[in-house]
Amino acid sequence: MGRVSVTVALANLEVFEKEKILENVRANEAGFRATLERLHDLPSVE
Repeated sequence: MGRVSVTVALANLEVFEKEKILENVRANEAGFRATLERLHDLPSVE
C-alpha cells in the first residue's frame, strides 16, 4: 500500500473516531435492522 493510501486510511479512521460514527451505528442498529426487514417483504427486493 502506498503512502497516500495509508494517509487517506488514517484520516478516515480519525473522522470515524471524531464523528463517533461507530457509536452512532451501534445506537441505531435496531432501527436500521427493522427498516431493512420491512423492505425485505417487498416483491421487488430479493
